[in-house]
Amino acid sequence: MEDNPQAALTLKPIGVIHSPYKAEEEMPIQGRFRPEVEGEIEVFEEYGELGCCWRYSGR
Repeated sequence: MEDNPQAALTLKPIGVIHSPYKAEEEMPIQGRFRPEVEGEIEVFEEYGELGCCWRYSGR
């Protein structure tokens, strides 16, 4: 990376997190404080073997 403060960095999403929370204020500080809550992490298919979905919980 260049030492140029004007240099642009482009970020491209590789997936989506599906969560039951709609606002940041609803989320616990750590998942272990709400072990009954589950969600999914979806990685887009174009990323080959990573293109899949994981379930997560606070457990």
